[in-house]
Amino acid sequence: MKILLIKPDQLNANGDKLGMKTPMRTLNLPYLAALTPREITVEIVDDSMEEINFTGAYDFIGITAMTGQATRAYQIADKFREKGRKVIMGGIHATALPEEALQHCDSVVIGEVENLWKDILEDFRSGKPEQIYKAEQLADLRSLPMPRYELLKQKKFFSPFVPIQATRGCPHNCNFCAVSTYYGNKYRFRPVEDVVKEIVGSGYKKFYFCDDNITANRKYSRELFKALIPLKINWVGQSTVNLGRDEELCKLAAASGCHFMCLGIESVDQDNLISMNKGWSKVSDFHVLLNNMRRNGLSFVLNMIVGFDKDDNKVFSKIYDFSMECKTFFLALNTPIPYPGTKFAQELEDNGRLLHKDWSKYVQGGIVYKLQNMDPEELRDGYWRLLRKFFSIRSILIRAGGQPLHNLAFYFDRNIGTYLSVKKGRY
Repeated sequence: MKILLIKPDQLNANGDKLGMKTPMRTLNLPYLAALTPREITVEIVDDSMEEINFTGAYDFIGITAMTGQATRAYQIADKFREKGRKVIMGGIHATALPEEALQHCDSVVIGEVENLWKDILEDFRSGKPEQIYKAEQLADLRSLPMPRYELLKQKKFFSPFVPIQATRGCPHNCNFCAVSTYYGNKYRFRPVEDVVKEIVGSGYKKFYFCDDNITANRKYSRELFKALIPLKINWVGQSTVNLGRDEELCKLAAASGCHFMCLGIESVDQDNLISMNKGWSKVSDFHVLLNNMRRNGLSFVLNMIVGFDKDDNKVFSKIYDFSMECKTFFLALNTPIPYPGTKFAQELEDNGRLLHKDWSKYVQGGIVYKLQNMDPEELRDGYWRLLRKFFSIRSILIRAGGQPLHNLAFYFDRNIGTYLSVKKGRY
């Protein structure tokens, strides 16, 4: 038996493959390959930088996609099915819209695949796959195998960071976030010794924890960070600004090799945060909490969103000023994207505000619904003006003063690289 697992690319404004110059290794497909018996041949293709062999003699093709990749995923699936191949799709988008996905494939996985994979393999082997495979239980993270990274074309990967996962889920339920739709609200974590074993066994020294909130359970985070210290690795992760309330945890994160923590700040307007069911995050506390992190040796990236209903054209200067005052390592700027299956998307659809469902436009910087206080061009122009100002040489030099000395080389590498990209209209 021979199967092909595909991570699809995104499409650009012309409908062509976007391509990635610094792609991140995929994690879920190497995990899936590791769950597959070794007598089954598995190939993994990253569509962003590899050509897909549409004539291969595969027993079935598995495709996982987020919403911004869905259009390209459907193109790939359609082409394989034209050649008589069986296709199964999974991931966040197919979970939210299984009936739509079934127009392009033979089977759909709803939710996490780990508990379903054995049955899927047996059904496709016998030629009798089900249309819908639905995860009735969340996966037990104690049973995750070592990802088969050897199946990736390593020489083509330029990002030094290898993805790893210690936890799944998030106890919060922000209305724009698809995490709870896919992973549920129950916060689960792997045994720390399993995470350490995977890190040591991988042979790598730089990691990206793709957990949506690695510090949601502080007792677990302390145990994990302490275990990372003797490994002498570097890593990045995601958390909330409330990490700054626990200075001991900030110190442990820094001591364990954390380059920076990505923080879901989202907005500097409290009304915006309340509207997205994130009222527990207090704008009035932001500066104190961020200063606590920096004082304890921890750099941070601000994840910000522009274009919410309370935003007008003053939002761009507000975000710039705030980001400079707290000397953030980096600014991850986005527009509000109503991902299918979220409360945010449902509210917009109910009120007739969605402009379209061209999923290729549901990506960073996309404008896909009717705005309240800005027109699309105003938002688009302000978005790029903010990026050019934030990633200017002057801004980079000023913010360097807020970074730990050991982090400066990495800081300049990331920021100068983004400065050059933004000058070319890429971000």
